[in-house]
Amino acid sequence: MSNEIVGVLLAAGLSNRMGPENKLLLKVSDQLSMVRYTVEMLVASKIDHLYVVLGFEANAIENELRDLPITIVNNKDFQNGQASSVRAGLSAINKTYKAVLLALSDQPFLVSSDINKFIDEFLRTEIEQVFIPYCDEQRGNPIILPSSCVSEILCSSHNLACKNYTKNNPHSVHKYETLNQNFFKDLDTPDAYQDFLRINNNGLNCPQ
Repeated sequence: MSNEIVGVLLAAGLSNRMGPENKLLLKVSDQLSMVRYTVEMLVASKIDHLYVVLGFEANAIENELRDLPITIVNNKDFQNGQASSVRAGLSAINKTYKAVLLALSDQPFLVSSDINKFIDEFLRTEIEQVFIPYCDEQRGNPIILPSSCVSEILCSSHNLACKNYTKNNPHSVHKYETLNQNFFKDLDTPDAYQDFLRINNNGLNCPQ
């Protein structure tokens, strides 16, 4: 079996809670939009290839990413919710792999070293469960899906990435206990975005 970890980044959502602006196009530094930062950060990590699922305002987001070594996946059913993007991204993978790192596009606190430590711990444990960061009972993102779990998602109606599914099926989950709060922070609202800019002195530096 391949030891490769591939990435699927969900970037198709409607961004309703941010108001009229698409949060993925907001600047998190002088040069980088949120989605551009996230993709660069993941590409710089230990994942072997990144698939980016687009839907809402797909053309504008694709323009942000055009020069990066990624595979774009268009989810025409993005309005049906995140589960449709999960399925679209997983279905697009055209190579053998050990597991999939499933990530969100609105976590600009994360850096590549966070992802690398997360992947290293997954590989060390050699488990066949959904690998999810937790701090006490708070669940974070991204998560890692072993290839066997991906097969179950694609062959059934189960959404193993869904919080309700993992809550109701605790045997399917391995908790990665961490105090690293980067796994638990996201930017969903205008207030959260302004707080982020203040905390980071109006922007991020390098996503390493």
